[in-house]
Amino acid sequence: MALLVDHPDRDLDGMVLVAAHLASLGFSAAVVPMYERHEVLFLRPRLVLVNYLRYATLTFVRQCRSLGIRVAVHDTEGGLRADMPAFVAAMREALCEVDLYCAWGSHQAALVEQVGGCTVALTGPPRYDFAAQPWRDALPDMRRANREFVIVNTNFAIANPRFDSVASEVAEVQRVLGQDCDVVMERLAQTRVAFEMIIDATQALAQAFPEIDVVLRAHPFESDVPYRHRLERFTNVRLERTGSVIPWLASAKALVHHNCSTAVEATLVGCPSIHVEWEPLPRLAVVSSSIFSSAARTKNELIASMTAVLRSAEPPPAEASPSVRDEAIRQFYFRQDGRCAERVAQAIVAELSKPLPHDLGLSSSVGLTFGQQVARFAGPWAYRTARTVAGRSRVGARDKRFSRHRVDSILDCLRSAHAAWGSVGSYRRLGFRSIQVTTARQHVL
Repeated sequence: MALLVDHPDRDLDGMVLVAAHLASLGFSAAVVPMYERHEVLFLRPRLVLVNYLRYATLTFVRQCRSLGIRVAVHDTEGGLRADMPAFVAAMREALCEVDLYCAWGSHQAALVEQVGGCTVALTGPPRYDFAAQPWRDALPDMRRANREFVIVNTNFAIANPRFDSVASEVAEVQRVLGQDCDVVMERLAQTRVAFEMIIDATQALAQAFPEIDVVLRAHPFESDVPYRHRLERFTNVRLERTGSVIPWLASAKALVHHNCSTAVEATLVGCPSIHVEWEPLPRLAVVSSSIFSSAARTKNELIASMTAVLRSAEPPPAEASPSVRDEAIRQFYFRQDGRCAERVAQAIVAELSKPLPHDLGLSSSVGLTFGQQVARFAGPWAYRTARTVAGRSRVGARDKRFSRHRVDSILDCLRSAHAAWGSVGSYRRLGFRSIQVTTARQHVL
């Protein structure tokens, strides 16, 4: 198998967990950096799990199918989204090209089934497994020198992009969601206002609570340069991108955010969540903010809420009742029982047991560029070199790579929580950036 990893800070833990489950079932699985996905064409696995399904990935999907590789999807973006119907509708053309879609929750599954064209498995998101046992017990303590900390999580990639220009981000939102230019530009303007609110809130927390650290985690696709420039004078503010957010939430005293779905993960690990909203910004409204967070509409309210949290007093309750939160988790994130990755692995294995689709592998070269066809015989290193010489290497590709050491660190965490996985390990093929996760007895992709 091959599992594409969109961004390692957010997605690698969950995909390594899926790979480990596949290894325990007797299948080797390669975790593949998204911008190295051409390596799938050389690995020739029986199935590839792609990280999202859009027009931009349709060519790759068709290339895989032309080589006889089945295609499954687990989208890195799912859950409680107000735009989920438009999000799924944008995949309409591509869904008939894939074999399996692993859905976050029953809401997303129902929408995909309405479109049709592939098998739908209700699995939940693997990266959320680390909020549940047995994996949570293996999470590291993220405190520095035993200093307590709060997290400020941001989500402003359209206004503060890390890999693309603002114009490119705007065009991508228009294309994926089919929104009018005026609507997207209004969203951009409101995002810039929200960015300033979070800067204001971070500065207020750093000044009011010098005895704790304020850890700002920018979205994986956001630049951290503006944050460093605006916050460098505060000695108790630090920027972190290390690993998944769940270990940080499990160690934090509270989460502060503006309309960020990280509030869901915070709820799952029992971390109080505070939504900052000095003024209403309707284009950015996210349902999860009101369901899983309490609101701070002024700096004074934010300081009062944080004071209550740090004194171990009862923080302000979320705006929705516990029963509403539980129903939202069930409908949009399925069962948070630590077994989402296991369900993804089982769905993949079940798909492989079916007869080959009649249109799979009709040609070994349909859809491949001339360079890809040549490189299939020369190897991935030659292909990357040719792209670099031609000036076609991906912007931000280096930031989305990960090392074997990083994969092994995740596997160490998993083995400490699940002793039966003692034989699960990793290796890297010469010339590849993908990492194979396997057992000593099994090397079948």
